[in-house]
Amino acid sequence: ADMGLITALKSHVEDVARLNGLEADFSIVGKARSFPSDVEECLYRVGQEALANVVKHARASKVEVVLEFKNGSCSLMVADNGQGFNGSKPQESMGINNMKKRVESLAGTFSLELNNGCGVCVRAKVPV
Repeated sequence: ADMGLITALKSHVEDVARLNGLEADFSIVGKARSFPSDVEECLYRVGQEALANVVKHARASKVEVVLEFKNGSCSLMVADNGQGFNGSKPQESMGINNMKKRVESLAGTFSLELNNGCGVCVRAKVPV
């Protein structure tokens, strides 16, 4: 369970991609290390939720997942090339509040924005 988060997230991304005919790109930036389980759990859940949104709402063909390890923080980015969302804010139903609360409970930052006008980019950054 040493690299729990990386292994779990990578296999989840691959499963989702395979089951939904998506092209998925999973990468790691920085020096991978393990974190307290609440941090790993948080980022894994955000990844799950963000991927579920891609599948349910985005009509995307490609998703990119990046886990970035820095001194003092770990962040996750999930970006798709789907249809984005109408208006300035996506529907509340998309589990966004859950993701935001989860990240903020660990004093992290959460953002969701349009990804270069096509698709959505979710970012979660948690201090460690």
